[in-house]
Amino acid sequence: RGHLALAGDQGSERSRIPVRAMSAMRAMAGASLVVALLGLVGLARANTLLPGDPVPSFSVETLSGGEFCIVEGPQESPTVVYAFNTADGFSYAMFEDASVKRFLDTGPAGARYLFTCSDCVTNNEAKFVAKFMSDAIEGGLARGEGSRDAWRDRIHFASRALASDGVLAGVLKGWNSTVSTLSARSTSPGGESFDSILRVDGHFGYLPHLPNGTVLAAELAPNNLCDAWAGKVTNNATALLIPWTSGRCTFSTVLANAQSSGAAAAVLYPDPPSPLVEISCSGSECDVPISIPATMMDGRGGALIAESLHGNASSPLEFVFSEEASWGRSLSIDSAGNLREVGWPVWPWLSSLAWAAQYLNYESRLPAAGLGTVVPIFKGDQLLDGDIVATVDIDKADLARSPKISLDMTLECTGNFDSDCPAWDHVLMAFVTCGEPDPEPCPQLIWSDLNASAAFGGPTGESCGPEIGRWMTPFRRRGGRWVTDVTDLKGAFLGPQGDPTARTPDHSCTFRMRSVTWANTGSDFWLPKLSLRVAAPSARQEEPTSHLLVPLFGSRTFDQHYNDRMPRRFQSPQGLVSAKIRALITGHGSDENQCAEFCPGIANYFFINGKQFELEFPRAGTQLGCTFAVSNGSLPNEHGTWFYGRNGWCDGQAVEPWVIDITDHLAPSDWGYLNVLEFAGLYNGKTPNPTSNPGQMLVSSHLIFEVSLNASSAPTVS
Repeated sequence: RGHLALAGDQGSERSRIPVRAMSAMRAMAGASLVVALLGLVGLARANTLLPGDPVPSFSVETLSGGEFCIVEGPQESPTVVYAFNTADGFSYAMFEDASVKRFLDTGPAGARYLFTCSDCVTNNEAKFVAKFMSDAIEGGLARGEGSRDAWRDRIHFASRALASDGVLAGVLKGWNSTVSTLSARSTSPGGESFDSILRVDGHFGYLPHLPNGTVLAAELAPNNLCDAWAGKVTNNATALLIPWTSGRCTFSTVLANAQSSGAAAAVLYPDPPSPLVEISCSGSECDVPISIPATMMDGRGGALIAESLHGNASSPLEFVFSEEASWGRSLSIDSAGNLREVGWPVWPWLSSLAWAAQYLNYESRLPAAGLGTVVPIFKGDQLLDGDIVATVDIDKADLARSPKISLDMTLECTGNFDSDCPAWDHVLMAFVTCGEPDPEPCPQLIWSDLNASAAFGGPTGESCGPEIGRWMTPFRRRGGRWVTDVTDLKGAFLGPQGDPTARTPDHSCTFRMRSVTWANTGSDFWLPKLSLRVAAPSARQEEPTSHLLVPLFGSRTFDQHYNDRMPRRFQSPQGLVSAKIRALITGHGSDENQCAEFCPGIANYFFINGKQFELEFPRAGTQLGCTFAVSNGSLPNEHGTWFYGRNGWCDGQAVEPWVIDITDHLAPSDWGYLNVLEFAGLYNGKTPNPTSNPGQMLVSSHLIFEVSLNASSAPTVS
């Protein structure tokens, strides 16, 4: 592997690591290291620190001559650690110029980063790698990407090989990862073979990826395929080897021509050799339909294979695409001093580390879990398999006087690692009923088996009460935490009429959390933990009020009938203190316009006495829309297409309620006028009218009145 693993050309000191020198230095240690690594893969997780464990104190010597230190216990700021692997093309591409720019532009203030090497055996090797990474970051700062002052003392490069018995080595060897490699082997006895060449697969979300173990015949393209090629590959199980020169033409042009030739995959190599880059697209290039996988392999390896294919037709080669077990790439330490996973690096972008830090910064801003009165509802010991239900006692007197009430949700799963969590993103909805004689019926859930008996949006025949919270599960990530303000829903917890003085048989409330019955993946289940947090009452005596909730408009299929809704009419109640609309709105499904999950152009409207209130989702349909939500609680670095912007939600995040204060827009109660409240949803300014597979808008909305207890009667909404 030594002479093929060079990432850059000899003319660029920043772009290359002298792997030939490394190979010589580790000649004695190499074989034993490989055997040791293979032996550790099966045993590591049984003997290593786990996500959520407190991190022990450790220190690392750095390239600057100082030390990077972690002291066990709470931290002033989170830390993200990345371990470079010299046998991993992904690691090299992480430090390509565009990746560095994204990182320096998105890394949040306060977080610290430690870069080390996972497979360096000697300190000289570690110093080589540290210099390579440091030069890449310094190059970005020199180009004006990010503020040097803002980054000073926040980025550190370990200059020594990891001690085998150290904290970082112990965690990384247990938090297993994989390395993608490419081999070319002769199909003739005694023929030439090239093993474990570095590769970086095409951009996830733009190109498909080949499964581990795929074998395809290797064939050399006649040129760089920047121009159309009328020829055809020998058979449809062929990977076409193509020289790539940056700036000649776009990746989409090359791949479209390779696809037209009948190739099953494209293997590009930089010619002349240069740093590995990710095969991607931008703008209109992304509209070119490409369905074949593509990978970028090391330039020197590609040149040697091209030479072999060109001059030795009697000894054909085949490509083998492999995933090899390796140490973990990364870890993080949160502000509480606990170990956390960084997640799945979907692309070779350093910004995956920045997103991890953004999320940990978000978590550090959340209130302490024990602040105020905490009422446990779901304790994390029930498998989420359809509905889970709990009945708890509520101190209505304290709750009525509390200035703030919140739902505190944590989503764990059956296992210790992200890989033990269920796949796919699902809707979680929480409801409550507190002694109401006629609670709201349960709404239907997206893609639920309960929907077969009635049109979507209709009742299911069960009683749930009002929806008080909604979350979207992450895609194979664990440990998300979200705190949602539900103060406006105080009346839902106070029982009939939202009156804290009303007498009910008990003070209990029944909570229901609902998801589809197939939210698990095999034996992997979600374990939700939900509490009601009630802030201490204000010392100031205030006039007691009642809080009334009136259900408004619900979920419907997003089609030409979506806006066939009757207006709500009501007279303002006497003793009105405030009036609000609270709504949870999320889009799901995909018609020919990708509505209602991804399509841009959906706008939601409430009208009260002609006054218009609008809610849009401007990042819907954008490639990186949900990466901008990480700092507000969207778990980053999930599996799947977590990064795409959506209508009203992101994977691994609480849905933010839309709260509108309409107090000043209501007619006074003594005027005797009826207020008129309407709701509509439009697509590109018109009522939606899809031709096939219409999506759904999951809508829960309530009209909320806070009125004096001296009011003569509750309002009637018709």
